[in-house]
Amino acid sequence: MSTINFEEVAKKRIYDSINNENLSQLKILKDEFQQLKNKLGETPYLIDFWKNNSIDPEVIVDKYDNYYDFLLKVKEKDLPPIDIHEYQVLTMLSKELINGKTTS
Repeated sequence: MSTINFEEVAKKRIYDSINNENLSQLKILKDEFQQLKNKLGETPYLIDFWKNNSIDPEVIVDKYDNYYDFLLKVKEKDLPPIDIHEYQVLTMLSKELINGKTTS
């Protein structure tokens, strides 16, 4: 007699779905990044997405700690190295100021 653990099957499907969605979101963001980079002729700043009616910069910061982290994910070349303190400050500023207001 065999039994099927539907809970395990459901859990695997949920994880697969999440992983596939994460990959498709990265692809969409990467494509938008590349289009804007081609349009500007250089690596865009975060504000360039807003100025050029591209993706909302808040989407990038919600998905990644900060824009630097996103640039690492899209394998942008010639990024200057930053230390952990700079990374933490950049993350804090990104999370607090990206939407134009701070939280209390």
